[in-house]
Amino acid sequence: MTRKLYYEDVMQMHFNAKVISCLQDGESWRVILDQTAFYPEGGGQPADRGILGGKKVLDVQEENGEVVHWLDGAVSGCVSGEVDEHFRFDMMQQHTGEHILSGLICRTFGYSNVGFHIGSELVTVDFSGPITEEELLMLEKKANEIVWRNVPVQEIILKEGEKDTMSYRSKKEIRGDVRIIQIEDADTCACCGTHVLMTGAVGQIKAVSLQKYKQGVRIEMLSGERALDYENRMLAQIRKIGRQLSVQQEDTADAVLHLEKECMALRGEKNRLGMHLFEKEVEHFDDTEGARVVHSEQIALTQAGKAASILAQKAKVGMVLVGKDREWQFAAVSRQTDLRTFARELCKAFEGRGGGKPDIVQGSLKAGTFEEVNSWVSSFFG
Repeated sequence: MTRKLYYEDVMQMHFNAKVISCLQDGESWRVILDQTAFYPEGGGQPADRGILGGKKVLDVQEENGEVVHWLDGAVSGCVSGEVDEHFRFDMMQQHTGEHILSGLICRTFGYSNVGFHIGSELVTVDFSGPITEEELLMLEKKANEIVWRNVPVQEIILKEGEKDTMSYRSKKEIRGDVRIIQIEDADTCACCGTHVLMTGAVGQIKAVSLQKYKQGVRIEMLSGERALDYENRMLAQIRKIGRQLSVQQEDTADAVLHLEKECMALRGEKNRLGMHLFEKEVEHFDDTEGARVVHSEQIALTQAGKAASILAQKAKVGMVLVGKDREWQFAAVSRQTDLRTFARELCKAFEGRGGGKPDIVQGSLKAGTFEEVNSWVSSFFG
């Protein structure tokens, strides 16, 4: 059994060890040591990174009590290991921050943490029940109060016969000894990961997003340096928007809403003028017993159905194409024939998708020039 130095001293980043075995495994080497400070992947936390015996550590996994290191080269004898301290501390901040927030959610609502993963950018945590944005903001503040109090993050080992002496969170039934992480007024949870020694080292906790997930919610969160970097990126965006709109940072939301209203008004006027121009262009068309196909650059996609209906007043079928060659959006209207078969055959001929009702069909085409589509439609109803 590998001696797990990361449990004895989580801040130990340098160590010496004896190589028990080193076997080539594809393009990497599978190495087992008598002891290690490299944390193996587990419990939602990625494996440590670093250097072992001068070789890069590619991955670390635990197999039947042995910690297996995958390296980019062979090692032997006695070796020194160096854990990537910045990466490990980031993992410790994220994992401890998750404990604090998850523990508070469990205490407040009784929800279980049913999923947890520390990603390269965000930490995702899934819970078994609903939480509102207002409730999450309240919990985020309480979580940061635990950080500011700088209380100890304690490790407790419960022996097999002691499990009933303490109430703790756990995603699954654990056989044998149980490692408990306890944070005063926040959490008591079975966990195999690495954590900071005092909550103050978490720095801060920030809930980034909240979304419905299965029967509960998924929270994306950040702690420590990641939270600070995220907030600085968001602040930079707000400053940029403020400069573009010539307003103070705190007024950007109102300025954007005002700009959106102006854009909607202008878009409405543009659509009105576009339809007016379309009507003027087609009013001189003669009646036809076939199909009338028009490519319009004036109207918006949302107006294609109305435009096709205008064409159908003087034709068996009125059809409007919006867009450009091989990237068409179409609408067709007829008061005389069922268009559903036409829509299926049209989409088959020009790599499209669409459908609708007997009198109106809409969709998109990924092939064909205007001339090709026009000729095909004319032949279909010829």
